[in-house]
Amino acid sequence: RKAGGDITWDPTYREDPIAASSGGGGVDIFDMWDAHTKNCRYCLTVYRRLELVRKSFLFLSYGLLVSAILVAKQSQQQHFLKTRLAASVLLLAMGKLLGKFNGLFRRYETSHT
Repeated sequence: RKAGGDITWDPTYREDPIAASSGGGGVDIFDMWDAHTKNCRYCLTVYRRLELVRKSFLFLSYGLLVSAILVAKQSQQQHFLKTRLAASVLLLAMGKLLGKFNGLFRRYETSHT
């Protein structure tokens, strides 16, 4: 009782941040999208550009995969097939990793200084 009052043990006193962030309802204290990113001109521009790059990587990956399948059916050039498959896997991995990175704009606070 040193700070001027008792500790409030009311269950509605503070929302559980883990339950809120996992979809259990309540206030999500880790939600930076609504708190900052969607209202910040700089963060939103970067987020949209990174999303465009991510979607381009995925589109190119699927395009290379389809072209590798078509090349495999039409010719015996294994070198082009292996190169296109490797490039497709690399672009797919880069797109997935960029998606993980872009998720940080929704969950973590950033500093502009």
